[in-house]
Amino acid sequence: MRKIKWIAVLVVLLIICSLVQQPVSEKNTPVEQEEVCKDKFYLEHKEECESANWVFLANKQVKRYDRPKKEKVLKKPIYQGERIRIQQIYQTTFEQWGLLFWSRDKEGNITNTTGWVKLSDLEFVYDSNAFYYDHKSEMITDKKKLCFENIRENLKHKIILWSYPCSGEMVCELNKSKYPTESQIQNGLVYQDKESRYWLLMLSCTYSTGTRWEGCSICLSDPENSNISVSKIK
Repeated sequence: MRKIKWIAVLVVLLIICSLVQQPVSEKNTPVEQEEVCKDKFYLEHKEECESANWVFLANKQVKRYDRPKKEKVLKKPIYQGERIRIQQIYQTTFEQWGLLFWSRDKEGNITNTTGWVKLSDLEFVYDSNAFYYDHKSEMITDKKKLCFENIRENLKHKIILWSYPCSGEMVCELNKSKYPTESQIQNGLVYQDKESRYWLLMLSCTYSTGTRWEGCSICLSDPENSNISVSKIK
């Protein structure tokens, strides 16, 4: 009888453990990674921080600190020319501080980065994340009639990645095999400009090679054209 009771207890414990455990994804997006942020200062001041997803450019070498108010300087600084993404903002009396998420060097290599930086030491970069923030209500909701199969099948060259729709600022070129699938388009953020071109906003994209691009856009209608002119968008 006692043996049966112990077996019942073990079964209950196993059920509880299975409910508590959360599946771990190998393809975490920036938003998911932000949710599991383990920065000590952030965890202590979570209610005082503002969630962010902005990119900044370092026009000079910028120091990293373990927490706002310059308490301890971390070894590796942000070098001139690097771009960084901020995931949280903390406001002191006279200064805004950003919690680092990643840094991208001049060659496009992205490295996950920790620490806090003064936003006054950096230049704000307007990318597709910022574009989405400003034009969220203009994203196409009904994409069932959109089809880019013909364009995908007739690609000849590399496709162009832009900082945001109609920016005129090329980020890089990608192999034509990276043209988004129909599933990615249907599940993604699509914008139509005044020239009736469709754009896919790639707020987060990681390829099997480990190459990661964030805050960029692809012109679905004309993906190989590197001469799409700048167009002012209200």
